Amino acid sequence: MGGKVFWRPAPAGIFLLTLLVLICIPQSPAGATTPDQNYPSVTLWPIAYHYEDANRARTDVLWPIYHQKRTGSHTRTAIRPFVFNYETDPQRDFRQLNFLWPFTHFEYKGETFKRWVFPFYYQAENSHESSAHYWPF
Repeated sequence: MGGKVFWRPAPAGIFLLTLLVLICIPQSPAGATTPDQNYPSVTLWPIAYHYEDANRARTDVLWPIYHQKRTGSHTRTAIRPFVFNYETDPQRDFRQLNFLWPFTHFEYKGETFKRWVFPFYYQAENSHESSAHYWPF
């Protein structure tokens, strides 16, 4: 049969293309910003996403691989899954680092701390007690 072949996109393909275009359009939050509050925003989800205003910011690259979030004075940076997580909050005097979680953990709150490298090392200290464990000793 020497008939002409016409290309007809499948309804699912049209839906996915429309969805991709809608996701990539930057959305402004309710209550548009004034010219002196022009915060950058990027939406290419799941490849890249960035949102920022006066009190918070969030960045994702190759979601969920890289994630960074700021809320007030609290900041969190993560490379997932399980590889790296770092949190800080200067107002609460708090820092936390996880590398290859749950095998390593370092947490500091003022004078209190917990740290471990499983199964070889564990140490914790607060105002009431202090403990340390070293394996195989």
